[in-house]
Amino acid sequence: MAVKMYGWYHVYHPKWPSLNADVKDTTADQVFIDNTEVSSTTTAINNVGGVGLENSSGTVFETQYLAGTQGQPGTQSSGKMSQWGTKYWADQGTKTYIQMCHYYYDNSDKSSGAIATFSY
Repeated sequence: MAVKMYGWYHVYHPKWPSLNADVKDTTADQVFIDNTEVSSTTTAINNVGGVGLENSSGTVFETQYLAGTQGQPGTQSSGKMSQWGTKYWADQGTKTYIQMCHYYYDNSDKSSGAIATFSY
């Protein structure tokens, strides 16, 4: 969800207009490596199809994310989703993907209150 919404946000707010690009295919933004698809990732992507995130003001926001620390949930309300943190929550079986989004983005520099989903 965070990767999708990061890209979506930058369609409306291009990060690299001098390159005529919304995002770069580098670690400056998001890296795509051809032929690295795995079925579990494809399933996760398909499960969030048709669902988007908006902040408490009702606008699409930049869903930043980072690697985080293995075995740690990451910082609540940081405005940055932790890759290791989401694995931590998934392994615990205590949060759905939307609850994880709330954990990182609610009451952060991305949203002054609770985020919400929308359908498209």
